[in-house]
Amino acid sequence: MRTIDVGQLNMIGKGVTATVYLLDEKHIVKIFRDVIPMKEIQYEYDCAKLVERMGIQTPCAREIVNSDQGIGIIYDRVKGNTLSDEMQKDKSKLYEYGVQYGHIVKSLHERKLEESNLPSAKDTMKNVLKGCVDCLTDQEIKEIERLIDLVPFKNSLLHGDIAPVNIMVEDGQLYIIDVPMIMVGNPLFDLLQPYSFCVQTRNLYEYYLDMPEDEKMGPVGKYLARFQGRYLNKEESQKVWDGFVKGYFGDIQGEKRKNLEFTLRVYYALRQIGSAMMRSKFGDEVVDFCQNRGKNWIREHKDQMDRLDYSLF
Repeated sequence: MRTIDVGQLNMIGKGVTATVYLLDEKHIVKIFRDVIPMKEIQYEYDCAKLVERMGIQTPCAREIVNSDQGIGIIYDRVKGNTLSDEMQKDKSKLYEYGVQYGHIVKSLHERKLEESNLPSAKDTMKNVLKGCVDCLTDQEIKEIERLIDLVPFKNSLLHGDIAPVNIMVEDGQLYIIDVPMIMVGNPLFDLLQPYSFCVQTRNLYEYYLDMPEDEKMGPVGKYLARFQGRYLNKEESQKVWDGFVKGYFGDIQGEKRKNLEFTLRVYYALRQIGSAMMRSKFGDEVVDFCQNRGKNWIREHKDQMDRLDYSLF
């Protein structure tokens, strides 16, 4: 493993797990925090190479390197903005961006893995429940597991967090980035992220806007304030979602479209219920807020579960 000096490089991004520097005109280097174990860095590198081999538009991972600030991965540089930033910059193209978003997610899911050591999306969602044993009854856990088991088996390649912030745009071409969470399973599980971005992010941020000023300063308010940068109003977010549905599913209307969205809403609520994994980062109040929203929605719609439709996934 060769060693590079990042001390004189320009920092171009910083996240929870790593800092990104401009290495040269054609490459960036992602330097991981010391707390990130080598096996996770190696896993990200291996995932990036797998996605590349399967023909997905993604920055090529070149090598793992050492540096004066930690272990890193060198990637090809994509000169552009995230899809999320592009949507904020030019809202006249929201429907078009939505169609492109749907197309690239569809292209990912069309890749099938006959044999794989990747995590199963079903198992991943079930494992989240293990962190919820203190806030869910045995009956609630059984019902959630039943709904997860209803999802038909598929061997599609899934991203795990296919939000517009994880898609880069360069000269009109979209590139999928940040792939250490890839898994295999039914596309429904991956589509919860586009659905969340296009539909539910708006609802959460508008809930924040309606909160009393003193509550905005509390843990829940501060958590919801994070969605400001991704906020699109009702008309704007609907344009993105309509475009996404067109790009991914084609022309679907009427009851088929309603049942599709209902099915996604059910599993989005289940994901909210499984939000105990956020406890260490955001605290009990935020977890309780998310779980209660999920449980209340499921409770209010339990008589409509015959509308679950998996035929389009």
